Amino acid sequence: MRVPLSWLREFVPVPEDPAALIDRLAMLGFGHEPVEWVGEEAVLDLEVASNRPDLLSVLGVAREVAAAWEREVTPPVFMLRRSTSRAGAAADVAVEDPEGAPATPRTSSPACAWGPPRTGWSGAWRRPASAVSTTSWM
Repeated sequence: MRVPLSWLREFVPVPEDPAALIDRLAMLGFGHEPVEWVGEEAVLDLEVASNRPDLLSVLGVAREVAAAWEREVTPPVFMLRRSTSRAGAAADVAVEDPEGAPATPRTSSPACAWGPPRTGWSGAWRRPASAVSTTSWM
């Protein structure tokens, strides 16, 4: 995960020296490459473990840095506004084959008979095997 230091500073105050930041992150278990300089900008190249998807964003890395230095994270500010147009006006959708694409989910399908039996009592509908990876059932 490449993180520009200026982006990180938008969320948490970090040390001026990127080497100090990298050293602390290394003590926390982050793998890393040397700091890359793009013009005047320091860019951190962090290795994110598969069990830490929270670190796949600059805000996630900022939370970890804030915890390491006992600092506060400044959350991003979102400005939402109500749309003046209907969502249906953005695109036209036409079902050309109603038999091949039913509007409601089917409760059973021969293609997913291998799925676990608990989907029946959980209320989840079974998807065709082509619509979901096999690891989702494990």
